[in-house]
Amino acid sequence: VPLPANVTYMGTLGPAEPLTTGKVATASRVLRMLRPLMVPEIQAGVIRSKSQFNVALNTAIRAVRGAERVEVGLKRHGLKLEDVYAYGFWGVHGGLPLALLGRRTKSAVVRVHRYDLYEEMTGYIPFRRGLFNSVDLVLPISDHGHSYLVERYPSVAHKVVTQRLGTVDRGLGPEPQPGLSRIVSCSNVIPLKRVPMIFESLREAALTNPIEWVHFGDGADFASLQSLIAKHDHPGLSVGLRGRVPNLSILEYYQSTPITAFVNLSESEGVPVSIMEAMSYGIPIVATDVGGVAELLGVDGESGVLLPADPTAKEAAVAVLKVIEERSGFSPRQQWMRLANTTNLTSGLVDKMMGAESKKHRGARRLF
Repeated sequence: VPLPANVTYMGTLGPAEPLTTGKVATASRVLRMLRPLMVPEIQAGVIRSKSQFNVALNTAIRAVRGAERVEVGLKRHGLKLEDVYAYGFWGVHGGLPLALLGRRTKSAVVRVHRYDLYEEMTGYIPFRRGLFNSVDLVLPISDHGHSYLVERYPSVAHKVVTQRLGTVDRGLGPEPQPGLSRIVSCSNVIPLKRVPMIFESLREAALTNPIEWVHFGDGADFASLQSLIAKHDHPGLSVGLRGRVPNLSILEYYQSTPITAFVNLSESEGVPVSIMEAMSYGIPIVATDVGGVAELLGVDGESGVLLPADPTAKEAAVAVLKVIEERSGFSPRQQWMRLANTTNLTSGLVDKMMGAESKKHRGARRLF
């Protein structure tokens, strides 16, 4: 990635360290490090089974190892934790060391997306209390995620700020040619993504308007998708299953190929990068109303057609035909410029991190 002249990439923080580093580890040291994570969970009563306790303990050990890796790595580079801004991209796994280190940094912020946010989907998510208590800002990637967090953790509301993800501007794609309707989808082929429903909906739509469907991505259900397509006639619909393709190749395809619409029928999403990428090229969207998808499409459907969270194939077919017929009436690129241009979003993230530093020591508040 090209870096500004005043930025130096110093490499990774180093290989994973043992549970404790330096002097010989003692049981008391390990317990002292685990305590800030485990005790709030137990006190809050969120660990309700032996399996959840095991998940919590194993996750805590990973967080401790990660925290030590950060400190040892910074020391290797001649830096102190107190002199750095810390940014956790996920609210689980790699972001969890901030639950142990966040208070000692200049400022610490953590993002949350989908599986690290929505508890009814993921189930028990360890150490949200410890993490939220230790960082200065919690950054959901959508207003939907913002509302979700504030409703469930009202005492953390003052720390929750929507900070969207974005994609790089590579310009508009070519306009579709009259008489050719090319529909693209891009996802893993797994139950969550409902790719077979995309096939069924386009099979229905193609009875009215000939369609070329191109799907990027494979997965556990790829073979069964191939069997489904082979088993059913689909007059008017040509199918191109491209399998797993490097992201850059997909973006080059968008840049050089006229595309009528992009379809995503997922059961659950945060704010899909695949949709943002398509919008950046001026491609209208047909998608389900899950997670932050509605925010991308706009209150008046500027970017495309929003389906119910659990649509029928017929409903999806009608939406696709609407985009085919009214494509010029949508403005996905303008909506992308407003919400998902990574250049603007990155500078906004830096401003938030710097601003959090100035508020860090203005009276500690217990959240839980």
